[in-house]
Order: sequence, then structure tokens, then C-alpha cells
Amino acid sequence: MKLFVRAGLFVLLYLAVCIMLAAGKPAEGPRKIWPDWYTLVARNGTDVQERLSPELDILSPRTLEVDINGFSSMLQIPLDQVETRLSPLDPRIDPFIRTLPFLFRADWQGEEADVLYIPRSLPPRDMEVLLREKGIGSEEALLVDTSRPSNLPLVLTFLLIALPVLILQPSQRLLSALMLLPWGIGILFSGRDAAFLALLALFVIPRLLSLVLPFLLRRYHDRETVLKPAFRFEAALLALGLFTGMAMYGAFVSFADFLRFPFSAALAALALLRFRLLIEEHRQKQLLHSLFMPVSLGSPREKGGKMTLQAAAAACGMLIVLLLPAGLEETDLKLPVPVELALPGKDLDRSLAALEELGRKQDAPSLPLYLTHRYFQENYLYHPDFSLPKLNSELAIENYRQADGRILSERNTVWRFTYTWYTDIINDDTDRIIDFFIHEGIPKGILRTTITFGRTPVYGVYTGFGLLFSFAAIRLFQGARGRRQLIGCSTRRFESRRMSQTA
Repeated sequence: MKLFVRAGLFVLLYLAVCIMLAAGKPAEGPRKIWPDWYTLVARNGTDVQERLSPELDILSPRTLEVDINGFSSMLQIPLDQVETRLSPLDPRIDPFIRTLPFLFRADWQGEEADVLYIPRSLPPRDMEVLLREKGIGSEEALLVDTSRPSNLPLVLTFLLIALPVLILQPSQRLLSALMLLPWGIGILFSGRDAAFLALLALFVIPRLLSLVLPFLLRRYHDRETVLKPAFRFEAALLALGLFTGMAMYGAFVSFADFLRFPFSAALAALALLRFRLLIEEHRQKQLLHSLFMPVSLGSPREKGGKMTLQAAAAACGMLIVLLLPAGLEETDLKLPVPVELALPGKDLDRSLAALEELGRKQDAPSLPLYLTHRYFQENYLYHPDFSLPKLNSELAIENYRQADGRILSERNTVWRFTYTWYTDIINDDTDRIIDFFIHEGIPKGILRTTITFGRTPVYGVYTGFGLLFSFAAIRLFQGARGRRQLIGCSTRRFESRRMSQTA
């Protein structure tokens, strides 16, 4: 009965690891919040930007320049210097400029944070690697919209390669397949980097199993248990190769990620191997008839205490494994995101009015506010009101001239809101701010919305999880040497014992 309980615990451990790997895939957040920009939320935006600036052209209040009428020409002034280079009461600091900081502020779990925008010149994975190389961890900054590609093609590739490898396996195909299953599932969690490590395991584990399993099973059949030197060297080389691959992978990821994969996948394979040995132990016990009740030479109290401690450790371990997904915290961020509205396609005035009303709810910048800013700054010398005229409206000024001894007044048009003026602005590729208000010709609004991003590991849980796994790995094969004398007898030795005892 105890043997079945122990075997069941190893099976539960294996299943728990597989479920954890499959269900523990971290949330990736919204896919591409802004089509042309990554969104990086930082607790200290200035410090993060300084570390990333040599490699990346980051859009922030330090680098975003706004157009301000300089009377003789248009000036481009960084947003964070507007109120220092101009008087805070300068009327040229229009309402649009005052709402622009909205784009660069976020709420990170109740604390104010900075938002930096990074052009999508690098793939998402390379972007994450760059952040790690610069020493920017998840406690300092979060890359919100990673928009990783699907890992399903990598999993299918792994399965296609595994099929011929398992077919060529001389024996124990099912056991090999089950040992490789956690490695395949791990690709879903870690993607491309895990795929290379899983591919290494795919070629190492089946061959290593073919070498080691017969050696482990022979001790239950009273056979020679020494591996040939060539096989011993090959097994050591394979194990060293897999260990080196795991160590190299661990050097580039966090401790929590290493525990989740590949450490847990390796432990699941060991648990399955231990289960196989327990099955063989049970099979041999069924073949042999016990002559006498075995009597322990040790203290019953000491043995019972050890069994109690082992049972408690196993129970705590399973509890941690099953509760591990609950030990992950979701991070709430409140930051600017684009909003699509059902706009009348052919009525520009109504579309702009709807966008302006949306932005007014949170004092957020909007496309009509930006157009008004452009109109206001371009015609500042004519003292315009800060309000966007209707389509085909015009700005006119009074000119006076003398004719026939009289002073005549006439209105001259200095600006007209035409559709050409509008399209020239929204199609300007050099204007970095327009990307936030329109995409592929479709106007968008901006609101600050709470989104749930990723999962921040609770490192205490992961540490306990790793220590438990280490303890389980050490205990995994203990007791096999002493058990040989109890169940490792062949039929010939069994007959010899019976004859000597009945003599």
C-alpha cells in the first residue's frame, strides 16, 4: 500500500508540473497598444531613458518637440522645456500643449509613473533582451505590449522532430514521450529560447534513458549493474550537455523563470523515472513469496518519525505546486490607450466634434485639439481664437487702403480650413505626434484606461518551490541500494535461501 502511495505522489508531481507549465503562461497584455510604438511604463522615466538612449530613439517629454510661433519663424521646443523657456502665462502655451503630458503619465498600482514610447524597430524578444542587458528589471519598468508571436509553430516543430526520434527509440517509447512532454509544454511558456533547450532535451533524454534505465532495472533482477566504460562516458557526456544547456539558459533569465522551466521539466522527468522504478519494484514483490516478516534493525520511533516528515514534506510540496498559479500577482496599469469610435466617415466636422468631446472627458489630447493647435500657432500673429473652424471656413483680417482721398476697408483671407490642409497634416511622416491620433487614415481618440498586464512573480513562493524541488530531487533515488537485498533476489537465490532455511 505504501508503495502505491509513493508512486501516486510521483505521478501527481509530474501532472502538477505539466499543468503548471501549460496554465502558467504569463499574460502578454494588449497586442500593440500603439501600432508604431512600444509602451514602456517606468517608475523613473528619466533614468530609464538615459540608459536606453544610445540604442533607441525614445519619445518622451524630453524628446518630443512642439511647434510654437516665434513671431519671425516657428520654434521647436521640447515639451519639458516649454514652461522654462517661455513664461508659464505665455498665451502661446495653448490648451493642446498643456494636455500633452497626459500621454506620458500612468498609474502603476496607485503610484505615478512615466510612459516612454519606443519605435518598433526591434522585434519584441530583442527589445526584452535589451532591457535585461541594461539592467532594467520588472520592478523598474514594464514593457506593456510585447505582442509576442504565437509559440504554437515552435511546439508543432518540436512534435514533428520528436516523432522520428521516438520511433528510432529501441524500447521505452512511451516513457520517453512522457518525459519529453513537459519540455514541449515549456515552449509555450518561454518561446524561442526554450525551443532550443527543449530540442537539446529531445535528443539527450531518449538516449540517456536507453543507457541508464537498464542499469537501474538490473538491480531488481540480481544482474550485473556496472555500465561499460564507453556507455558510462556517453551517459556522462549527455547529462553534462543537458546540464550545461540548462545553466546557459538560466544565465539569461530570472531565477523564477528558471524554476518554472527548465528546472521543473527536468524534475518531472526524474519523477516519472522514479515512478517507473517503483512499478518494477512492485512487480518483483509480486513474483517473490516472503518467507518471514522483515524486522527492522532500527528504532520504530525513529523510522516512524522519518516517514512522518517525508509525508509532511510531500504534502507541503504538492500544496505549493497546486497553489503556485495563485502565487502570481497581476499588475494593474492605468495609462493612455487609443479608442476607436463609430465616426461618420464623410462628415469631418462631426467626426472631429465627437473626438473633441471624448478628449474633454479626461483633459486628454485629441486630433481636433491638435489641429486647433496647428491652426492657432500658424496664425498666431493674426490673433485667432483657440477653436477649430468648420471645414471650408476661413480666417480673414481687415486691410485698409487709401483711394480717392478715402480710407477703404477690405477683408483678406489669410487661412482656409480645406481638406488639403487636413490631409497634409495627417499624412506628414515627419510629425511624430500625429501617430497617436490617426492610424491608416482612421482618427482615434485617447483615454486613460486600466489594463491588466503580465504576472509579477512572487519570488518567495518560487524560492520555496525551488527548495522543495531540490529536496525532492535528492530524495528521488535514495533507498535503492538498501532495497536490493529485500527484493532483488532472483528465482535461483530464492530457492537457495529456502533450502538453507529448511535444512
